Amino acid sequence: MSCDGGQHPAAAPSALPDTSQAALDSDTNLSDEAQGAVIGPNGVAGWDKVQDLAAYLVGLREASYLSVLQVTQVIQLWTALPDCDKTRVNYQPRHQERLPHGRFKAPKRSGVTPGVESVKRCLIGHPGGPAQWPNTSRLVEAMCITLCTLHKTTTKKAGVSTPRWSKILRDYHHIRELVLNSPRVMQGTKIQLFELNQRTLIQW
Repeated sequence: MSCDGGQHPAAAPSALPDTSQAALDSDTNLSDEAQGAVIGPNGVAGWDKVQDLAAYLVGLREASYLSVLQVTQVIQLWTALPDCDKTRVNYQPRHQERLPHGRFKAPKRSGVTPGVESVKRCLIGHPGGPAQWPNTSRLVEAMCITLCTLHKTTTKKAGVSTPRWSKILRDYHHIRELVLNSPRVMQGTKIQLFELNQRTLIQW
């Protein structure tokens, strides 16, 4: 009962090559498609599009304002994002009974009553103000990854040390202000660059 060429002398030689070629073509197409899909840290495709927008935004970190060309580019890169990255972000609870270890191996401990710390942060303001974890949004996470690559160590200038986290937050919040202060970007996209602080950044 095996597929023996001797049992089907006429059909086997003509049928098998065509079937094999079709299978090869199909596998090749699937392979090309699979290779083109860039998977992000959360296992979702389209990470390359997210990185493109994140890299462009980080490149604006020293800009005083957004030019017409820059605004247009931001909107175009936003339009190219996967649909899942265009939907509004559902903010994660900032207070959980048990939190996992962060990207930098710092334990996310919470020894406060839920709600109390939120009020405290609102009172003391930025940089201790209300903030989210970077990975709440793939775009914000990609921006933070890029900024962490740019700012690897503490720097010292005129005897004053600036921790890497301060530099990352400074750049991120400046970019955030640029975006929020651009009516065209806010009208043409649904970009959400929420607050970050040193605690959520280090423990991410």
